[in-house]
Amino acid sequence: MGLKFKIIQQYQSNNLHLRLTGNFNDTSICDLIDILKTNTSSNVIVHTDSLNNIAVSSFGKDVFFKNLNKIDENLNRIQFTGISAAEFIPVECAIH
Repeated sequence: MGLKFKIIQQYQSNNLHLRLTGNFNDTSICDLIDILKTNTSSNVIVHTDSLNNIAVSSFGKDVFFKNLNKIDENLNRIQFTGISAAEFIPVECAIH
């Protein structure tokens, strides 16, 4: 049995840290997009090291990237970190 997906939110100063845990799939994309859309922090750091599995369809990736571009037009406010960061970002976004 796989681990269910969770997003753990933590605010530090003017930054929102999101730790993604468990198995990430197309449904998880909607959860992440909803949090990113409602965020009022200046920066968002998405940590991917706690993900066990990423199973996202091509359609899911398209939906995610289109929404990500709408949420952060300059692609400089949202950063993805960790071993799975490359799975979540278009080329223009920062990886640490």
